[in-house]
Amino acid sequence: MKRPFLKAAGALTAVLISCSFMQAAVAVPSTLADSTAPPATATMSALTPERDETSVLRNPGMGWMAYAEEFDHALADANAFWGEVGPNSAASSVVYLRIPWSRLEPAEGKYAWDVDENFKSFIKQAKDHGQRLAFRVFVDSQDTHQQATPQFVFDAGATGYGAPSNSSFKTPHANNAIFRAKFENFMAAFGARFDNPEEVDFVDTNTIGHWGEMHNYQAGPTAGAEPVLQWLGNLYRKSFSHVLLALNFAPAFSYTELDQQIAKGSIMRRDSLGSTLWFPQDQKNAISSRFPNTILVGENCYQNFTIRETSCDDSFKVPGAKPYRPMLERVVADAKQLHANYLDLRHEPDVKTWVVDNPDLVQDFAINGGYRLAPGTVNMPSVLPFGARQATVSSSWTNTAWGRMPNDNPQWNNKYQVSYALLNKVTGEPVYQIQSDVNPGSWIKGTSYPTSTVFAPTDVPAGSYDFAIAIVDKTRNNAPGIKLALTGAPSTTGWNKLGTTVLEAAPDTTPTETASPSATATPSASASATATATATATATGSVTASVSPTASQSPSQEPATPGIDLSADSVAAGGGLVITGENFLPGSSATFTLHSEPLILGTATADAQGVVRLSVQLPANVPVGSHRIIIDGKGFDGELQQVSAPLIITAATVTTPATDVTTSASTTAPATGGDDLASTGAKNVWIGGLAALLLAAGATLFMLNRRRSSSH
Repeated sequence: MKRPFLKAAGALTAVLISCSFMQAAVAVPSTLADSTAPPATATMSALTPERDETSVLRNPGMGWMAYAEEFDHALADANAFWGEVGPNSAASSVVYLRIPWSRLEPAEGKYAWDVDENFKSFIKQAKDHGQRLAFRVFVDSQDTHQQATPQFVFDAGATGYGAPSNSSFKTPHANNAIFRAKFENFMAAFGARFDNPEEVDFVDTNTIGHWGEMHNYQAGPTAGAEPVLQWLGNLYRKSFSHVLLALNFAPAFSYTELDQQIAKGSIMRRDSLGSTLWFPQDQKNAISSRFPNTILVGENCYQNFTIRETSCDDSFKVPGAKPYRPMLERVVADAKQLHANYLDLRHEPDVKTWVVDNPDLVQDFAINGGYRLAPGTVNMPSVLPFGARQATVSSSWTNTAWGRMPNDNPQWNNKYQVSYALLNKVTGEPVYQIQSDVNPGSWIKGTSYPTSTVFAPTDVPAGSYDFAIAIVDKTRNNAPGIKLALTGAPSTTGWNKLGTTVLEAAPDTTPTETASPSATATPSASASATATATATATATGSVTASVSPTASQSPSQEPATPGIDLSADSVAAGGGLVITGENFLPGSSATFTLHSEPLILGTATADAQGVVRLSVQLPANVPVGSHRIIIDGKGFDGELQQVSAPLIITAATVTTPATDVTTSASTTAPATGGDDLASTGAKNVWIGGLAALLLAAGATLFMLNRRRSSSH
C-alpha cells in the first residue's frame, strides 16, 4: 500500500528538481519578458517655426534688378560698374544685360564670352556679388552707339534698312532668311553657354524692334516665312530649355498672339511701371488678369532721373522740378497691383537713389515682391522607436508675397519640391530624405497650403539627428534650392533645422543565463542514500537529469553595445538623478540629454571599463510627464551609439525615492523583464530546498517500508 505513494513522491521530487533547473538554465529574451507591453509608437512634436519678415531672400525667379545696357554708349567697364553698383547690391538679385548682337558676336563664330575680357570680367563679378544674370539681345540699331547686327550678316546678303536715329546703322528685316539663319547659329552658341539656371534667371525673347521691345520693326517679305513672334518663341525655347523666357507684353502684337506664347511658357515683361502717361489702366488690367497663370518682369518708367532734365512722362516737365519720391512710390504701387516678381533699380546712379535715399521702398518690394515661402506649422517626429520607424510628417505653408514661384513653367518643369530630412549632426549632410508631392508653385498670398507625407527612416542607424525642412531642386540631386522665410541661419548645406529626432536602438535580445547548479539531498535519519541531480539546458530549452555531480557554471557575456542605468524611474522636477552608461569607448566623451524638448544635461568621459556617469540636478521647470534620458557616445567599435531610458517627471512637491536601481540594457525593453530575471534566483532557492526535503523524506519512507516488510 505504501509503494504507490513512494512512487508518486519520487516522481514529484523529480519534477520539482527538473523545474528548478529549467528555470535556472533556460535564457529568457528581454523582449519576451512582458507579452502585454503595448506596441512602440512614434513621439511627435508640433512646431510653429518663427517666420522671417525682414531679410532679403535671393531666390530664383524674382527680385530687384540692376541694369547694364549698351544703347547710346558702350558696355560699362566692369570694374567701374561694380565699383558703383556693388556696394548697393545687397537688396538686388539680378543684373540685367541688354546688349546688341554685334557685341556678343563681333565676328562670325567669335563670341564675347570667349574673347572679350571686359565682358568676361562683368560676368565673373556678377557672381562675386551674388547676382544672377538676365539677358536681352537686340538687333535693331535705333538709338545705339554702334550697329546692333554684325556686319557679316549683311555681307552675306541679308536685307535691311537704316535706323531712324542713324541711317548708316542697318537693321535686318525680321523675315529675311539669311538674317534668321545667322541669328539661329548665334542662338545655338548663346544657349550652349548660358542655358544654366544656376547662373541665369531669364532671357528676353523680344530681340526685334526699337530697343529690342518689338516696337516699329519691319518684317520685310512675308511669303513662306514663319510668323515673327512664333519664330522667335520657338527659337528661344530650343536654345534655352532650362531658363525662364520673358516676352514683352507690348501692343505690337495682339493679346491672342501673346497668350499663345504664354501658354507655351513665356513669362510677361512690361515697362513703364509708375508712369501716368505710357501705362494706361486697361493695359494694367490685362496683365493683372493673367496672374497667377504667369508672372511679370516689371520695369519702371524712370531712368537716370538724377541727371536728366525731364522725366520720360509728365511726372516733371520743368527742369529742376524733380519729385522723385512720388514717382518711385507709384512704381512700387504698380508692382503690387500687377503681382510683379521682378522690378528694376535701373542704372548705376539710379541704384544709389533707390537704395540710399529710399530704402523703405526697396525693402517693401524686397519682402513683398515675388514669393516668400515658409511653413506655418510642422508636425515632426521627436522619437522613433525601433520597430516603429514610421510617422506621418505634416506641414502647412503660406506665401506672404504678392507674386508666386513659377515652378510649373516648362523651363522649370516643377523641379522644386518640399522635402524633409534627417541630418548628421556633425556633417550636416542628409542621412535620410523624403520629398512631398505638393507643388509650391501654386501657392499665392492669402491661402494656407497643408501637405503631409510618410517619413520612414527604417535603414538609418540609431542615434540623434537634426530634423530639417527645405524646398529642394530635383535637378540638383534634391539639394535645397529655395531660401525659406524662417529665422535662424540655414545649415551649411542649406537645410532649415527645426528640432531633434531620436532613432532608438533595437532591443537587446541576447539571452541572459544563470548558473547550472547541482543539488544534493542527504537525509539526517539513519538512511545512507545520497541523491545528486544535474540539470543541463539543451538547444531547445529542455532539461535532462543525470546522477553524476557537476560543478556550477557561471557563463559571462560582455555586453556588445552600450547600456544605460538611472538611479530612479521617477524623479520630481528639480530633483537629483544619477545617470550611468556602460560599454562606451574608454576615453571618449558622451553627451547626456533630457528629451522631449531636448535639454543637454552635461558630458562625461568613459573610464577604462567604458563606464560614464553623470550626477545632475534637474531644472525645477521641467514639464511634468514622460521623458527620456539619452546618452550619445562612441561604442567599443568606435561608432556613434545612442541609448535611452524612460523617466517620469513628477511635480516638485512629490518626493521620489532614489534607492531602487533599475537597469535597462535596451531602449525599448519592458521594465518587467529585468524584474523577472532578478527574482529567478530566489525562486530557485525555494524550489530547490523543497525538492531536497522531499527527496530526503522519500528516502526515509523507503527505508521504513523495507524494515516493515522484513518484519512481516
